[in-house]
Amino acid sequence: MARITGLGAPRLRWALLVLDRLALAMNVVSALHDVSRRNPASWRRISAIGARTDIMGDRRERVAYDVVTAGLVERHVDDVSLVMLTHQGWALPATK
Repeated sequence: MARITGLGAPRLRWALLVLDRLALAMNVVSALHDVSRRNPASWRRISAIGARTDIMGDRRERVAYDVVTAGLVERHVDDVSLVMLTHQGWALPATK
């Protein structure tokens, strides 16, 4: 990969990081949408969704935080490893 240099390099790196996080969040929401289609009120393990999208470890937790903060996914109160799409999360994959 080419090294990014010059005056706009920090902004470009920041923009690429934001786009990467957005792409990962969309992958998680799409995967959660696919597995929840038959039973939308079911809670799903974020680890299973992460495995389905090849997102593991710290990246999975960061993406989970991002989608919860965006209001696309809800975390279970008693078990934070369980997630479910919100109404906004259900509407998002339909707009692709």
